Amino acid sequence: MRHGKRGKKFSRPKGGRAALMRNLSKQLFIHGRIMTTITKAKVLRGFVEPLITKAKRGTLHDIRQVSRMINNRDILKKLVKEVAPLYSARNGGYTRIIRHKNRPGDNAQLAIIELIDSEKVYKKEETKKPGAKKEKEAKEVKEVKEAKPKKEKEKKEEKKKPVKKAAKK
Repeated sequence: MRHGKRGKKFSRPKGGRAALMRNLSKQLFIHGRIMTTITKAKVLRGFVEPLITKAKRGTLHDIRQVSRMINNRDILKKLVKEVAPLYSARNGGYTRIIRHKNRPGDNAQLAIIELIDSEKVYKKEETKKPGAKKEKEAKEVKEVKEAKPKKEKEKKEEKKKPVKKAAKK
């Protein structure tokens, strides 16, 4: 029995849990906020905050320790150069967990975990209309479709003109 044991297992072996936390933390550093279950968000907070603290210190040893958990150079650079300096005056508490609605499939409690003051690093992509790109593409397709029939009509008209044959003598 697991009475009084620390940590959540998520019905995964040790390597699976580590991979889950690495992937969630990478996505959090890429996007600034992610939606996951409340339990995963709480465990992720305990995984991410020490990484930010080590990146904030910035010594070679600390950066190498962070790179063991985040094995993507681009994300590591972003963490060390952009994200960690935001929290230079803050001692911990770099993330915020906001409860969200339940997931329709299994009724699991969802939560949004986000980096505090992440608006400075992560620009809001949601402010743009989500269908704006589709509308623009649709207009281009309509223009192309309208242009094609005109050309075809001109070709048909050229074909319809009778060609006079030279009389044989």
